[in-house]
Amino acid sequence: MSIKRMSFSLISMDSKLYAIGGWNGNYLNSIETYDQQTNQWKSIASMNIIRRFIKFYKVIMMLQLIQNHIYVCGGENGNVINFCEYYSLNTNHWSIGQPMSTENHGMAVIADNGFIYTIGGQNKNGGNYLNSIERYDTITQQWQPMANMRYTRCYFGSASFMDKIYVCGGWGNSNCQSCEAYDPKTNQWTQIGCINDIR
Repeated sequence: MSIKRMSFSLISMDSKLYAIGGWNGNYLNSIETYDQQTNQWKSIASMNIIRRFIKFYKVIMMLQLIQNHIYVCGGENGNVINFCEYYSLNTNHWSIGQPMSTENHGMAVIADNGFIYTIGGQNKNGGNYLNSIERYDTITQQWQPMANMRYTRCYFGSASFMDKIYVCGGWGNSNCQSCEAYDPKTNQWTQIGCINDIR
């Protein structure tokens, strides 16, 4: 990369890697893409907001045409933030979206059936672990609170699988050997088997 960075997010999309934000002594809003065919990094449009420890998701939205977007939520830049923005690969442009209701970093971000879910996290450096969820509608660009997890947790594993969202482990005020499954259709959490080690 042309810029040294740590605590950034890395995503693959359209056969390219995207290195987003981070920190190198200063908080960054710059983005670089890596093209494996040319073996080169290239700078693209920067985010509007400097941040590190960000969470992101790529969403394919059906509008008049199919458009690829990268959504970036939360993070920190000296303060934990609730700002969200999204990048269009078609226009190389970042747009500001509706902010989350809670400042957050260390949460999970999962896309499912046209919605983006931000799950758990921490709303302040050094404390206030969360079990809350917010759901973002990419069409109406509105956030909505959903059913809370059973346990507070941040920096945990998460995945969408077979129409459910799974969260496991992490760090929080409670038993983070626990794993939970969320059903978006019923807006309910179910506890599932614990992992063997706290992680």
